[in-house]
Amino acid sequence: MNFTEIWIIFIFLAIRSIFQGFHYPTVSSVIPLMVPKDKLSRINGVNFLFSGLVQLIGPALAAALSLFLTFHQILWLDIITFFIALIPLLLIQIPSVERKESSKSADKPSFFTDFKEGFVLLRSVPVLFTIIILAMFLNFLIQPLGVLLPYYVNTLHGGTLNEYAFVSISMNAGMILGAIVTTKKNKWSHKILTTFIGIIVLFLGYAYLALIPTGFFIMMVIGLLIMGITLPIINTIFQTIEQTIVPPDKIGRVMSIDSTLSLIISPLGIILTGILSVPLGVTTLFLFCGIIGVSISIATYLITNIRHFEKEKKTDSDTLSVSDENE
Repeated sequence: MNFTEIWIIFIFLAIRSIFQGFHYPTVSSVIPLMVPKDKLSRINGVNFLFSGLVQLIGPALAAALSLFLTFHQILWLDIITFFIALIPLLLIQIPSVERKESSKSADKPSFFTDFKEGFVLLRSVPVLFTIIILAMFLNFLIQPLGVLLPYYVNTLHGGTLNEYAFVSISMNAGMILGAIVTTKKNKWSHKILTTFIGIIVLFLGYAYLALIPTGFFIMMVIGLLIMGITLPIINTIFQTIEQTIVPPDKIGRVMSIDSTLSLIISPLGIILTGILSVPLGVTTLFLFCGIIGVSISIATYLITNIRHFEKEKKTDSDTLSVSDENE
């Protein structure tokens, strides 16, 4: 509407972010209600695939439209596509979930009670608690890449706008390739091991960026492409684990806690990026973050019991099967 006050933009960005905080855990909670468990991994992969396509096509489409439309007219596309998305949402019937609550929590339902129950559930499922805490630290370490990539490409390596665009697109392209893999893969035999290998590859790629000679943009593209491929695989497997082992009436709380912890750590990572990048230098910061990420991942896998999760789950399933036969 052609208002030029910057505070108005901050207000609307804050409003959008608040409602996004409701949107993500809600969608993540609805998916396992509508999709069979053996298809969850592929559906989560499809979700990442379309997200990657949108992130890849969106900027290019905006650039093309800017030749014919004004900036304000282009922004109206966000409103139009929202109403288009609203139509199927109104037609879809979402299954209801019966909440199994204690009499105490049923008498006095509250946000804090629900949040506390979510934490209690996480503590009772060590694999979830471990992965969520690990994801929080890794999300903290990845912040410098998102903040400093333009400076890294344009200033440190003397890249032009075209080279920066090419480098930026490579990670989204990798995410699309990784998402295609997850949509084709119906079942992951070694979920935990695959997740940790993906995380290690991701942070090795992070450290690799710090070692690239000045001006070797094709090496950046290869590194970010590999990093992008690992992201949908890691996220899809983790999300599928959450959706399959958490009871349907509790999954919204778990997803909310997961999202909250990840988002809380992000601003701190962004602030420290600015503080640490000056004395350390951007490439050194990338290298340290990559090495720390690999070290934390290996230590978590070796020290905690998370590596035994699938064996324990298989044992529980076998025990249940024997009990069913005896009945």
